[in-house]
Amino acid sequence: METNKKIKVIGSRVINVGYRLHILEEAERRKIARLDMKNVKDTEKKKEMVEILLGDDKEKIDEFIRWIRFPSNKPEKAEIDKDGILEEAYSGNIMSREEYYKIFTNSQLSKMASSGGELLEIQTKMFETQTKILETQNKILEVQSNMFEKQKEISD
Repeated sequence: METNKKIKVIGSRVINVGYRLHILEEAERRKIARLDMKNVKDTEKKKEMVEILLGDDKEKIDEFIRWIRFPSNKPEKAEIDKDGILEEAYSGNIMSREEYYKIFTNSQLSKMASSGGELLEIQTKMFETQTKILETQNKILEVQSNMFEKQKEISD
């Protein structure tokens, strides 16, 4: 029998720890037919949530949810609240796992491209700072050399 479920994983740290990738990998292993996920931040409560939509045979979905609930089945840096895994029925449409995989991959590539651009800006600033440091060091060496020469003249 086909079923759809919505799972909410709530905690102080469930975003930017690889949670969606973690779930996607297991959904791929288990051949879950339909999957969608999104990150949600509640800045007022200082909580993060990964919302997971699953669709497939009831037995497969129930087994997958049991896997999600098992305490060690989370990304290493994830911090989930004690009662932070909630389950409810879902009646909307859910895209195929393959469609979600494509969207997820593209969003991760986009993040990487954006981060790469930011890293290049930081690297440019670092090179500029290093150049200024080297210029300052050269001036200091020049002053030290002049002082050494004057000291030598005085002692001669």
